[in-house]
Amino acid sequence: YYPGGGGINVARVIAELGRPAVPIYLAGGATGAVLDELVASLGLRPERIAIRDHTRVSHAVYERSTGLEYRFVPEGPLVRNDEWPGVLAALDASDFDFCVASGSLPRGVPDDIYVEVGRIVARKGARLILDALPRLPGDPAARQPLVPVPQPAEGVTYAAKLTRADSQLDWRRPAEELERAVRAFTP
Repeated sequence: YYPGGGGINVARVIAELGRPAVPIYLAGGATGAVLDELVASLGLRPERIAIRDHTRVSHAVYERSTGLEYRFVPEGPLVRNDEWPGVLAALDASDFDFCVASGSLPRGVPDDIYVEVGRIVARKGARLILDALPRLPGDPAARQPLVPVPQPAEGVTYAAKLTRADSQLDWRRPAEELERAVRAFTP
């Protein structure tokens, strides 16, 4: 089993790079308790906001003969109006320089929650990195159509795709750097 979700994945990578990260996430039911254990096993200090609905469990199947991966992601839990404000309260009570808001917006959470997240982050003098998709067309909770906005070519930079050779260790590097490389290339 492997814990996931946008914010948890970001926190895991930040921690693997040697920086502190506190994922704030919604979780509920028996599956929420399992998620808590899995997140804690990564060495993170999770901030769980309890919900009544059960946390979804997704499955990935890797087909060896073709090398294809299939992901089965059921509909997420319904977050009630008395639950989602806990995320904002936890964020407001936290001390940070950067806030990364990542992942899909759960059912029941208002579409404009990121406006309030931005206000909290700005009030703290921190920086916000928003990596979230709006609700997609066809989603019954969608209130506005998705309108693509082209990204300007000016200022774009590209990173080369990582290859297996990138995971080779240079034993002359400091132990801390080697340990981070092992963690980064071994999900």
